[in-house]
Amino acid sequence: AAWLVWERLFHFAFRLKPVVPDDPRSFLFYRVAVYRGEPLPLPDGETLRPGDRVMELHMNNELLYEIGRNARSSLQLAIQLIRGAEESMPALAAAVAGLNDPSIKAALGTSLVNRGPERFGFSVQDLPPGPFAWAAKRYLKLLLSVIHPQGRSRLEERAELLVPKRICISTRELLRRYGRAAEEVAAASSNSS
Repeated sequence: AAWLVWERLFHFAFRLKPVVPDDPRSFLFYRVAVYRGEPLPLPDGETLRPGDRVMELHMNNELLYEIGRNARSSLQLAIQLIRGAEESMPALAAAVAGLNDPSIKAALGTSLVNRGPERFGFSVQDLPPGPFAWAAKRYLKLLLSVIHPQGRSRLEERAELLVPKRICISTRELLRRYGRAAEEVAAASSNSS
């Protein structure tokens, strides 16, 4: 599929790294980038400001496609996504800690999968209007039509909920919540080396 070629080119061009080192099936990928948006207050009191370094998150769309293709219902797809996110959080914290860069203030991403990230410590906010929000909405809807078991018909069902949002967690909150689990992940990966 053409979108899969696009995904691979995107990963290559932006040098995305798997949150789980050396695992192309990692649920999340990231790159370190510079935040360019408006000041963004986070629930733990941290404020993300233009010029701050962030860990930009990207879901593994190839894996999502596989999960969606094998899911028998929307509920099963949702359960798989929740499990993938739960399993990824300690690895995400370990990746942040492993960068050993205190200037990275937050992990953030843009997603249509934006109901529920609060349970993992993320704030969920509207994207500011503009070209990025316009393009993200179209691209993510196309992606959803490919990934979701109901395909294009899902785009017509409760379409008002299909709005991309910014999800964000400060690195301080990420490490507070998942730091101990991140240490276990790091220990396990060093033992397997």
